[in-house]
Amino acid sequence: MFPRGGPAGSLVGRGGAPSVADGEKLFRETCATCHRFGAIGAGYGPDLTNVADRMPRRDVLRAIFFPNENVDAKYVTTALVKKDGTTLRGLVIRESAQDVTIKTANEAEPIAVAKGEIAKRTTEKTSIMPDDIADKATDNGVRDVTAYLFTKPVK
Repeated sequence: MFPRGGPAGSLVGRGGAPSVADGEKLFRETCATCHRFGAIGAGYGPDLTNVADRMPRRDVLRAIFFPNENVDAKYVTTALVKKDGTTLRGLVIRESAQDVTIKTANEAEPIAVAKGEIAKRTTEKTSIMPDDIADKATDNGVRDVTAYLFTKPVK
């Protein structure tokens, strides 16, 4: 018997079988501000629509638990230190001669920062996905959202 109550590779855990409905709810509330799955969500982070066809379940779980382990260059974090001393970390989604627009993990909408307000700009080989997202989602939440991602999305 495996420690969490199911066979190897099973999503059955202490809380029973996964709930795709609960997974969809968690995805909408937590993941959809950056990720897209079918017709749901935004396109700032990697599109998860066909993740079940591209990655085994263990790699999806690994990406949730360790978001900084394998960050594609187009999703690295940019840190903007403003002249007032505040720092914003996020994904650059637009840049013009006048401003830089970034999507942070904490704000639902992207933030535009005038280039004249920026004192320092650096990039970090990290993801804007919070390190503690799995802890906040709980074991059952991670199990449920993973089950949801392995369903066929609504187009």
